[in-house]
Amino acid sequence: MLTPYDINKYRSSNSYEEVNQEYISLVRNTLINNNLSTINFDRNIKELRVSKSNDERVPGIYNKSRNKLVYKDKSSYIHELFHVSSSDKDKDSSMGIRIKDGDKYLMIGLDEGITDYLTVLSGNEPNDYGLLRLCAELIVLTNGINVLNSYLENDGNKFRRSFSIRFMQVIMMLDNYYYSLEKLADYRGSFYSQEYFTILDNIEKYLKSSLSLMKKYFTTDEFDCKTYISDKINAGYLKKEFSILGIESIDELYPKEL
Repeated sequence: MLTPYDINKYRSSNSYEEVNQEYISLVRNTLINNNLSTINFDRNIKELRVSKSNDERVPGIYNKSRNKLVYKDKSSYIHELFHVSSSDKDKDSSMGIRIKDGDKYLMIGLDEGITDYLTVLSGNEPNDYGLLRLCAELIVLTNGINVLNSYLENDGNKFRRSFSIRFMQVIMMLDNYYYSLEKLADYRGSFYSQEYFTILDNIEKYLKSSLSLMKKYFTTDEFDCKTYISDKINAGYLKKEFSILGIESIDELYPKEL
């Protein structure tokens, strides 16, 4: 998460580069080929400013109010372009389905998961949001990809109305998980402190709770969600999470079956 120092640094930067037209076409074609809206994308790219990150802590970011994209590599560039596509500059709300709540955002976890899902759909590498992307996949699988149009319309309330109240449990848990990862990324203290281990405990707790809630919500007589989740975990979707927690398999989190 950017500090005020980081934000001011990027605000004062004037070293912009030409927008990559190959990446623009790739993102636009991905949306068109999946019958998704390009209205906000087409508006925003006309005056989009782009610069490369010179800070390892900032792999990528899109500033909606300044219509500025900062990237680290191709994958982060594409990821941020999908944030560009989900931002309506005439709305006070943030990008995609995020809803402002005090100093935080509701549905930011799933918003990042959808962005990462589209990044992979375009044929590019994910940005380490395995659990969040998994939930986005399940949403598309069970509701159809058109459910993502509210994300592209920058309308979190519309998106939320598409699901039952029960699904808000999943969304809230994914937010808790996302913010725990952000706290870990920002952590600069001792790796032997109680604070550090509390962050790891929270990541593990929210990861387990998210998986359980997702399995419960998406399982139907026609769809075996447990098997789907297990297959994705075996395919490496939680590789980053396992690395952070120092484990090698889901069995270490769930001694019994998920």
